[in-house]
Parts: sequence; C-alpha cells; structure tokens
Amino acid sequence: RTNAERIKAQKLRDPGHFVSRTRLCVRNLPLTCDERQLKNVFLRSCESNSDRKKKVGKRIVSVFVVRDKASGRTVGGVARSRGYGFVNFAEHEDALFTLRALNNAQTTFEDRVPGALKALGAASAGQGAVEEPQEDEESTARSTRRLVVEFAVENAKALNALEKRKQRAEAAHIQS
Repeated sequence: RTNAERIKAQKLRDPGHFVSRTRLCVRNLPLTCDERQLKNVFLRSCESNSDRKKKVGKRIVSVFVVRDKASGRTVGGVARSRGYGFVNFAEHEDALFTLRALNNAQTTFEDRVPGALKALGAASAGQGAVEEPQEDEESTARSTRRLVVEFAVENAKALNALEKRKQRAEAAHIQS
C-alpha cells in the first residue's frame, strides 16, 4: 500500500494526471478473477444502496481485469489476472458508495463470490491450465485478502486520444 500511495502521489504531481470521479481501481483480486465475477461483486454492493435502486443495471459502464499475457500462464485457457482491475461507473455517487462499502471491508472476495475457490479448482484442472500447486495456493491466499478499492488516477492525454479515436470511428461509421 505504501508503494502504491507513493506512485499515486508521484503521478498526481504531473498536471496531466487527475483522480477520476467515476473509475475505481481494485487491488488484491484473486488470480482466477474474471470480469464477470468482479462486476457481480460491485453490482451487489450497488444494490445495497436503497436510495439509488432504480438504475441497478446501468450503473457500471465497464469492468476490466488486468491480465498477465507476457508470462503465458493461464487459468482455464485465459491469461491469469495480475491481481488488480478497474470498474467504471456512470455516476460519481455510485462509485463513492461502492468504494465506501467495499474498501478494506471485513468480508473478502471469497465471501462475496460464492464458489470462487471451487472455480479455482475447476480452472486449474481444466483446459490447458499451466498452474502449479504453489500458484493455486497463492491464488487461494489472494482470494482471502480484503479488497483495496480507490479512485483511479487517469492520464488526461490518453483519455483525450481515446476520445479522438472514438470520434473518428463514429465519423467513419456515419460516412459509410
């Protein structure tokens, strides 16, 4: 955590970086975690907010789990998670409520995703898994850690470039 805070502070010294109001960074994910599991954890947390129950399905815009593609390690035929990911919300209020509910909460990822460890066993026994017993133990230990949830630090240049690409793709789609 100390190292992550140091890196975050260093990025924020640069005027090209800012703290997102709607995108959360999630750490301490199990190595077998996928986007579906992560989204379910966050949706369940959103549903507990009685003030905003109307738009449950529209709250989460995107979910992304960072994967380790370079090492070639897989879980169930998919590159293994690197232990962190991002969840982008439509509104700041939903992101803030979820951050408060999930960050360093007493319950772990294993408690929040029923059968997370069963999925681990099935994945490591499944199609082309390159897992070794040590890594299974590591993933099991990771699933019993508390989630660390915080607002993500965004790069303004990268977001502007992404927006321009979207606009060009839209313009090309309209012209054809």
